[in-house]
Parts: sequence; structure tokens; C-alpha cells
Amino acid sequence: MKNYKVKLSVPLMNGKEQEYIAHAISENEIGPRGRYLELFKKNISEYIEIENVSLLNSGTSAIHLGLKVLGVKEGDVVLCSTFTFAASAFTIVYLGAEPVFVDSEYETWNMCPEQLEKAIVSEMNLGKKPKAIVVVHAYGMPAKMNELMAIAKHYDIPVLEDAAAAFGSELNGQKCGTIGDLGVFSFNANKIVSTGGGGALVSQNKKYVELANYYGSQAKDKVDFYKHSSLGYNYSMSNLTAAIGCAQLESLEDKIQERRHIYESYKKSIQAIGFQKELVGIRSNRWLTCGTLESQVAVQKTMNAALSKQIEIGRLWNPMHCQPFFYKSRSYLNGCSEDLFKKGVTLPSSENLTLEIQKEVAKIILDQKT
Repeated sequence: MKNYKVKLSVPLMNGKEQEYIAHAISENEIGPRGRYLELFKKNISEYIEIENVSLLNSGTSAIHLGLKVLGVKEGDVVLCSTFTFAASAFTIVYLGAEPVFVDSEYETWNMCPEQLEKAIVSEMNLGKKPKAIVVVHAYGMPAKMNELMAIAKHYDIPVLEDAAAAFGSELNGQKCGTIGDLGVFSFNANKIVSTGGGGALVSQNKKYVELANYYGSQAKDKVDFYKHSSLGYNYSMSNLTAAIGCAQLESLEDKIQERRHIYESYKKSIQAIGFQKELVGIRSNRWLTCGTLESQVAVQKTMNAALSKQIEIGRLWNPMHCQPFFYKSRSYLNGCSEDLFKKGVTLPSSENLTLEIQKEVAKIILDQKT
């Protein structure tokens, strides 16, 4: 692990985090029960305007349970964004299902509607109608959900929104994670709402969330002794985690505005970089500011120059269809995600990033062009 003084995204704990944690400890509520779990759930529900929320120990757990309550099982096909973090795809394999990958489009870098429809038709011609679609909002940028949902509804396939990095992002005023049949958020240590770990599964369908709560708490039947009629998982969030989440959520809009300001600063300073586009009707939380350089060589030179100053500039995701573990998986490709991986970088984007550091990052990138 490289020792960076300036990292891509770090949690800012400048609210009531310590107060709430101390209170939870004083009340001896440190496990999967307590007032902060109920408060965090209530506050998330009010923010996203969806009543049904399941709090879990990670975004990965939320995707896993989301697919499970959609009925995904061994032998099923699940379509998944190829330009994503591995958890989006690994969870499909947890259930014995087969991930089939769909490439991105160049504007938002998210799942391409044309490739999605091509994948659905091709898979159905193979006698494998997809059981579900996992759409990822890459780096907090909303996908083209209007087009994607229209296609999914036409073929009657449920959509799970992997909004792990998109808490607070919006499409036409509707929060990401609330547009599909199910939505997933992550509260990992580097996310815009950071609790060290944790996630949430949300849905307009109350039954889905009730099932997720059941499976995620060891599938305990509602009797006065231990009885398990199904396979369960230890996926519950702790009250301590929720206490941090409550404090973080109180300043979410400020966090989003700060990260959006950082993006605007970079955009103004580094006009040669190809940033993720925010289309009409979209508000991205700009969790990470990302862009593409002119070549893979430029990416490596930029990262090396940043490392010499102990500043973290990262690579974009290596697509899932390029991963050794998934080399046998079918994919529907247009070259976009591989191009993004070769030329793309992620820039430091924490809310407390100083203007001085932002200018230093911009200088590092611009110096490689001279």
C-alpha cells in the first residue's frame, strides 16, 4: 500500500460522529439493535423518499441480497455493467448465476442502452432470458436510466441499481437508487457518506426489503426459539455504524456541494481532460472527479509524477470482462470501457481538499503535456 499524503477520497468526520458513538456506547447499544439504526433508516428513507430501507454491513451484502430477493438462483443469467468494481459481479456468482457483461457509452460511462438491448435479444435467442439487470452509476454519475428502464420493462426484466457511489445523485429530481426495482448504497470508508463499512438496500416493493431483512439477519423465523427455514447471512449493520451514518447524513448536501465545486475547479484548470458528462436532468454527487487523458502513456506519467509528490491519482476500473476470473463470461462490447481503462484517471476529491492541492494536481497533469 502506497503512503499518500493526499488520497482520492477520505471521510470527513467534523460533525456529531463522536458524540453519537459515545452515546451509543453509553447506552450499551453497539450491536445490530439500537436507536441509531432506526434513526439512520428513517433519515435515509426521508432523504430518498422511499419508505422501505434495509441497513446492512456492506454494499456488497446489499447487492447479494437484492439479487436473491429478485429470485436469482443457480443457472440464471444476470446482465451486469462491465465498467464497475468487482462486487457488482461477484455477488451474481455467489448465487450460482452467470454474469454476462454489457459495455458502457462514452457520455456518462455507464451501461449503454444499445448494448443492453443487444445483450437481451442475444441471450434470449440462446434460450437464456436474463433474470435481472445490474446497472451501475459509475463514480456517482447517473446512468441513462430512462432508456435503460424502458428496455428492461419492455422485456419484463427487473433492474437492480448499484448506486454504491451515487448516494445523493439525481436524475430529473429523482434520487439514484430509487429508479429501478431495487437500489443499493455503500457507506464504505471512501464514500460520500462514510461509516467505515455498511450499505443499504432500498425498494418501493416492501416485500423485497422484508425478505432482505430476513435473510440478512440469519433467516430467523418469527418464533420464540431459534428456527431457520432458509439459508441466512450475518449481514446486519451495527448501531455504532449507524451512529456515524446519522452524523454523516446531516451534512450530506454540503459534502455534495463541496465535491461538485472541486470538480468545477478541476474542469476550469484542466480543460484538455475528457471529464464524465453531466447530461440534462442529471445531478451527480461527483464522488470522484474522473477524466481521460490522451493516452495510456500519459496516464502512467501522470500517476508517477503524482506519486513523487505523495498525491494519489488512480486508474479507472479495469472492466469485468477483462478480469482473469471472468475470462469465460459472455460480453456485449463496443470498446468504450476498455478505452476508459487505458486513458482514464481518478483525481483527489475529498471535501476538505484545499485549493492549493487542487492546483497542484492540475499542474501535474498539465506538466505531462509539455
